[in-house]
Amino acid sequence: MICKKTNLKILILTLLALIGSNVILNFSLDSNNSYSTDFKEHVNSSSYWDLTGTPIYIDDTDPSYNWITTESTFPWCSGSGTWVDPYIIENVFINGEGIDTCIFIKNSDKYFEIRNCTLINSGEWKAPSTYNAGIKLDNVKNGLLENNTLNYNQGRAIALESNSIDNNIIENTLKHNYGGILIDYSPNNNILRNRFQNTTWSHAICFSTSNNTMVKNNYILESGMINKIANAILSGDSYNSEIRDNIMIDAEGSGIKIAGGTNNIIFNNSVSLSYGTISIIAIYIINSNSNSISNNTLYDNLGRGIYLSNSHGNRIFHNHIALNRFRGISLSNSDSNQIYSNNISLNQEYGLYAYDCFNNTIYSNLFHNNQNPIDPNDGVGIYVNKGQQNFITKNIISDNEERGIILENSIDNEVIQNAIFNHQRGVYASQCNGTIISHNHIYENSYGIALDHCKESLINLNNVSMQGSDGIKLEYSTNNQITNNIANGNGIYSSPSGGISLYVSSDNNYLYNNTCLYNQGYGIYISQSDQNQLKSNNLSSNDDCGIYIYGSQRNSVQYNHAEDNEFGIKLRATSTAFTTTYNNVTNNLFKLNDHGIYLEQYANNSFISDNQLIDNTIYGILIDNLNQDNIITQNQFVGNIIHARDDGINTAWSHDGIGNDWDNYTGTDSNDDGIGDTPYIYIFGTAGSEDPYPIYDDGDDIPPTIAILSPELNDFFRSESPSFSLDIVESYTNYTWYSMNGSVTKFFFSGSNGVIDQAFWDTILDGTINITFYINDSIGFLDQDSIIVQKDTVLPEISIVSPTLNQVFGSSSPSFDLFVVELNFFQSWYTINNDPFEFYFTGNGAINQTAWNALPEGEIIITFYVEDEAGNLKSEAITVIKDLSTPLVPGYQLWVLMGILLSSILTIGLYYKKKYQ
Repeated sequence: MICKKTNLKILILTLLALIGSNVILNFSLDSNNSYSTDFKEHVNSSSYWDLTGTPIYIDDTDPSYNWITTESTFPWCSGSGTWVDPYIIENVFINGEGIDTCIFIKNSDKYFEIRNCTLINSGEWKAPSTYNAGIKLDNVKNGLLENNTLNYNQGRAIALESNSIDNNIIENTLKHNYGGILIDYSPNNNILRNRFQNTTWSHAICFSTSNNTMVKNNYILESGMINKIANAILSGDSYNSEIRDNIMIDAEGSGIKIAGGTNNIIFNNSVSLSYGTISIIAIYIINSNSNSISNNTLYDNLGRGIYLSNSHGNRIFHNHIALNRFRGISLSNSDSNQIYSNNISLNQEYGLYAYDCFNNTIYSNLFHNNQNPIDPNDGVGIYVNKGQQNFITKNIISDNEERGIILENSIDNEVIQNAIFNHQRGVYASQCNGTIISHNHIYENSYGIALDHCKESLINLNNVSMQGSDGIKLEYSTNNQITNNIANGNGIYSSPSGGISLYVSSDNNYLYNNTCLYNQGYGIYISQSDQNQLKSNNLSSNDDCGIYIYGSQRNSVQYNHAEDNEFGIKLRATSTAFTTTYNNVTNNLFKLNDHGIYLEQYANNSFISDNQLIDNTIYGILIDNLNQDNIITQNQFVGNIIHARDDGINTAWSHDGIGNDWDNYTGTDSNDDGIGDTPYIYIFGTAGSEDPYPIYDDGDDIPPTIAILSPELNDFFRSESPSFSLDIVESYTNYTWYSMNGSVTKFFFSGSNGVIDQAFWDTILDGTINITFYINDSIGFLDQDSIIVQKDTVLPEISIVSPTLNQVFGSSSPSFDLFVVELNFFQSWYTINNDPFEFYFTGNGAINQTAWNALPEGEIIITFYVEDEAGNLKSEAITVIKDLSTPLVPGYQLWVLMGILLSSILTIGLYYKKKYQ
């Protein structure tokens, strides 16, 4: 019994020693940069075999060198080759003396282990006949290479070839070798927790045509020190492999390269401080499809962070790519990739560059402060060159010096729902067709959106406000639609500037229902651009003009509202050879401006009709002396200080026998034809003009009145059309009707209450809607009242920046940081664990501490809500963990180890109890 107890104690002490050594191994990191040449000190036993000059050679098909012969002949080999009793080679020291492979095993499927060996100075790795290594396996299965030291080998440190399968290479130390680990035509092997330093010529880890390879938790320092294009990890034509949790520091070549193959996983690796050449790429994917690249940290490398070349269908997500000296992510001839939720910051030149790429989706990334300190013009968030049908959405793009997004020589790309701020240009497109730029929030750039030589693009529903210069700018761009945008408060640093500006041959564009308020210069500016349509825009409270047309021909200005500007609209040119001609200004409202309409010089052959010029503080219309052959007809002049001044040449104040409606006309209409019997003579100026056919009705009937009780000004509505209530005073009503946004369509109704036509409401885009109600009586008197309401059917956008999914918090409640995109914000709140109680907030903050204290430990669901003025509601939920326990020390969890120890002791005790009963 004494012997039995002694044996049991020895086993328990051995187990404790193994666990202790394992903990020490996991917590230690070799940082010594000078290595002793006495490699025998690395042997992990007090007894070892020095086999210098006598390499180990095992060929299990050769009776002279098979495992049985080896085990029976040599004391350094033991075991029987089974799973429970593998052959073991351990505590061997071999100096290959620069000639041969230290340990060479071939044609074996027996279970074996090579451990605690020191193998140095193997021969060279030379094609085509000499392939030496510290350890070489050829057509070998079921091997475990563990805790060996392989230094200064002139070939590879470890090589697996010729269908070597199901081998594990674990916790080896490899320093100063020509090449690290090579796996060639050998699937299903694992490379785990090895440490590499100063791999001089070839790759630290290379596997080629070797599927299902696992490369995990390796530490690679100073790879490719002589051959500066060698990679820390290289995969060639391999499928379904994983490269994860590895650390690569100070590589002279690239970090991870995947050449060929598909469906590989690159996860949670770190590549940093690689300074070999400009061609360095932290992660390089070439001719390889359907890979997953996620959660990697790629920082402070000389070249690119991630580069895809001729690679399709890959996913790049949740990576942190920062401080790289060239580009964050590059794509070349790579299609249908998804790039999302990455932090791409502080890289030089571009955050993301895509060349000749199709159908990529770039969404929910952060592109911040990517710029070249030498040439700030290189700083770009996203640059797409020769791209087609790429989709860029929901990114935050800021402080990239030159431009947020560049599209160049590209077709049918979409830029939707991004936040873009603090650049020279927010979005810049050059030589592009069919671009869609929509629902973006673009602010505090020099220019918001700029198109140069672009065609058939749509700029829709963007908020392009607070730019240093123009909000939206087009040059040499034709047949584009600019609709439903908000371009307010632009020209902060460059005055005068416009909300929307068309320069130099920007022809046949359609500008509809835009809001351009409080700009330092103009609401809309048209320069040397022809045949554009400006319709139903709100152009008010701008410092200079609501609309300025300069040197441009045949533009149509209809149903616009220009109020409280210096000039409602100004038309001008500089010479008879460079005129502003044949422009139509019809059915607009010019109210409370200094001048409603101003023809400054060389504005000829204009047709100005059916406009309302109301309460302008100097002139309703002013025509300077260098203008000729303009037609002014059927306009309504009400309450202007001076209705009109004409110093021009050959101005026609009527057309087809109809003049204008003047509120101070004092004549009569004896024949009741609606035209005054005498001319209107109160037109000032050197031209001596009169209106020969003023519009006038002197009937004695009291005109009808109509006033809108509801809806009220700027009420918000969603997809359901609003109801209305009116105050109508008229004994002999003939018709009542309404129209919307200046449409010629009339909707007749009876009574003083009703609902706006739902079908027509459905056709109107979100934004400002002008509803005008009309009444006329049997004699023809007309009254009207207008109201502006807001249509908003778009849900707010809310993204949770922090906390992150499953983030752990203790006793202090989590703080939160949200990114909210909503033009018509009303209120926001959050709930906890679906409890109906609502906590309202107005900005980023922290979860209510009292509520947090009352929550149990475990998963906590926090749901954030944002509601807009129209009642549109959007929510986003995040799950966090409440854990009040003491954080664990990194490394093995001691409780788990104690559990393993207790279980092992009990197992051994039961074994001995059973054996000796």
